[in-house]
Amino acid sequence: MEGTHKPMESAREPAPGIDIDQLAAQISQLASNQPLIVVPVTPISQKGWGYLVLLDHNQLSAAEFCALAASAGARLLYVQTENFSMGTDPDIIVGACDPSGPQASMSDELADFRRYMENFNGRIRQLELAFVTGCVLHCWSVAADWYVGIVDRAAELFPHIQD
Repeated sequence: MEGTHKPMESAREPAPGIDIDQLAAQISQLASNQPLIVVPVTPISQKGWGYLVLLDHNQLSAAEFCALAASAGARLLYVQTENFSMGTDPDIIVGACDPSGPQASMSDELADFRRYMENFNGRIRQLELAFVTGCVLHCWSVAADWYVGIVDRAAELFPHIQD
């Protein structure tokens, strides 16, 4: 019975799989063959509020985000900046620390850190852009490098008061 084909055995063989890594690498090329711009995230549902796309500078540059808005037919680009104030910044808990409190042993380090932060008071710490098209809100944001450094340093200096 040499050469006899056994249909049941071939039915059990797995179908050739899709190489997801290769397909993902090809998406930009596939989209460029069409009039499409690749947005590197998918919309999330906002339960009755429509859909939201959250992007940052690691996914698209500000120029690419503006090009996306234009190609999507958006007529309005929303822009918001947030300034830094060391005494009221929600991400810098040490701005409200009492130097005579539990951190008293770190008072010199806290004083140095506060002097450092004072250099950035009033500067823009975050830029946010947004547009709406087809009932989908697209948001893009970037934080200043110096601000990320301040937040990281505050978390290192005061891990017990950070959430």
